[in-house]
Amino acid sequence: MFLFSCTLCILAGLFFWKIKFNREKSLMPLSMENTIPLRGICAVEIMIGHIGLYLSSNMGLFPFRKAGILPVGVFFFLSAYGLMNGFMATPGYLNNKFLLKRAITILIPAFSIYVFHLILHIINIGPQAGFSLFKYIYAFLSSMNWFVYEILAFYFLFFLCFKCLKPAGAIVAISFASIFFISIAFMLRIDNPWYGSTLCFPLGLIMRLGKNEIFCFLGDKYKVSAVFTLSALTISILMFFLLGNESISGNLIGRNAASLSFCVLSVLVLLVVRIGNRASNLTGKISYEIFLIHPLIISQSEKLNLHHDIAVYFFVIVSSIVLSVGIYYANQWIKNRLLARIFHTYS
Repeated sequence: MFLFSCTLCILAGLFFWKIKFNREKSLMPLSMENTIPLRGICAVEIMIGHIGLYLSSNMGLFPFRKAGILPVGVFFFLSAYGLMNGFMATPGYLNNKFLLKRAITILIPAFSIYVFHLILHIINIGPQAGFSLFKYIYAFLSSMNWFVYEILAFYFLFFLCFKCLKPAGAIVAISFASIFFISIAFMLRIDNPWYGSTLCFPLGLIMRLGKNEIFCFLGDKYKVSAVFTLSALTISILMFFLLGNESISGNLIGRNAASLSFCVLSVLVLLVVRIGNRASNLTGKISYEIFLIHPLIISQSEKLNLHHDIAVYFFVIVSSIVLSVGIYYANQWIKNRLLARIFHTYS
C-alpha cells in the first residue's frame, strides 16, 4: 500500500498543486493552457499503470494498471481536437506538407528511443553478428508501440477524408472507419489496447466542430452532464469487469464507452478548473516521450535486479522523466533542422 500512497501523492501533486478554480465556467476548456498539463497527467498515469502490471504482486497499484486505457483515449481525443482546430483556423492547413510534418514529429522520438534501446542491447550482450540493415529496419518497426501505428493511420485518414469531403462528411467517414476497425480488430483477436480507445479520435473531431454549442451546453447543464457522464463511466467500467474480455458488450463496447466518458469527464473538469503547474506542464511537453520510453525502462529495471518494489517504482518514474526531457529537446533540435531543410529543398 506504500506504493499506492506514493502514487496518489504524485498524481495529487500533478492535479492539485496551484490548481485554479474558474469563477465562471470556461468557454475554452481545451486551450493549450489546459491540454498540455492534461497530457502530462495522463502520461504519468499510464506509466504508473504499466509499473503496476510489472509489479503484479503489488495489489496497491491494481486500479492504475486497469485504468490505463482511459488516459490513452485522452491522447487520441486531444490529437483529433488539435487537428480539427488547425484545419478550421488555418487556410491551406492540409497543403503545407501536413503528413510529412506529422510523420516526422511521431517517428523521430520513436526512432531515438529505438536507438537508445539498441545501445543498451549492445552494452548488455554485445553486437549481434550478421545483423543486416533489413533486420535493423524490421526490428525498429516491430519495436514501435501500437499507438504510433494507430495515430499515424488516423493522420492519414484525417488528411484523406478532409481533402475529399466537407468537414461533417469527413467526420462521419472517420467515425465509420473507426467502428469498422474496432469490430475487425475484436474479431481477429488483436490485443485489446489497439481498439479500447479508438472512438475517442472522432469524438475529438466532433467536439471541435461543435465547440461553441457543446461547451455552452455542458456549462449550462453542468450538474446533469456530470451525473450522466459519471454514470456512463461507472456502468461501462462495470460492463468490462463483469462481462470480460471475450464479450462484445464487455470489451468492445464497454472499453470504448469508458474511454469516451472519461474524455467528456475531462472536459467537464476543465470547464471549472485550470490545472497547469510546473510539474504537469513539464510532463505534458514530454508526454509522448514518457509514453514511449517507460516500457524500456521497466525492462531495464528487471536486468538491474532491483529487489524492492519501491526501488523499481522510483527508478522507472525518475529515469523515464529525465531521459524523456533529454530526448524531447534533442528531437526538437533535429526536427526543426530537418523540417527547415525539407522546406528549403521544396520551396
